[in-house]
Amino acid sequence: MKYFKLAFCLLCVLVFGCKNDHTADTPELQEETTTTFSSLNSLDWLIGEWVNETEEEFSKESWKRLNDSTLTGFSYTKVAQDTVFAETLKLQQIEQKVNLEVVAFGQNNDAPVNFTLVSGNRGTYTFENLAHDFPQRIIYTQPTPDVIHAWIEGEVDGVLKKIDFHFNRKK
Repeated sequence: MKYFKLAFCLLCVLVFGCKNDHTADTPELQEETTTTFSSLNSLDWLIGEWVNETEEEFSKESWKRLNDSTLTGFSYTKVAQDTVFAETLKLQQIEQKVNLEVVAFGQNNDAPVNFTLVSGNRGTYTFENLAHDFPQRIIYTQPTPDVIHAWIEGEVDGVLKKIDFHFNRKK
């Protein structure tokens, strides 16, 4: 009888003491994981290859997902087979803040310039760095599913300057 009581007590400790925690499977945790990077996820439409080709020049911008908090990109423009512009891009969400890091080769001593997402309303994503000489803003929009309209803008000598970029999804 003594062994029965001891065995029963051990069984109770094991059954009630070893709680099976299924919090990893709860919808709340799954939702939290999904929404943790929701600001960055709203830019997933950038993923892919985008081109703009005219008689004078060819431009390409490519985006891919590096991990759950980062998209990386590369953009270049060629004129008559010469690359006249190239840059690397990194969109990264840290906590609730989304940053766009741009390294334009041959500019700013090839140092990264960071822009912060300040607006993502109605499909227009505005990244801003008012301390940068030009541009101070980089804006991305998707007017139709296979089109990007982006532009850079800012003040140069007190005058607003804007440069537009139009890309079509490469198929």
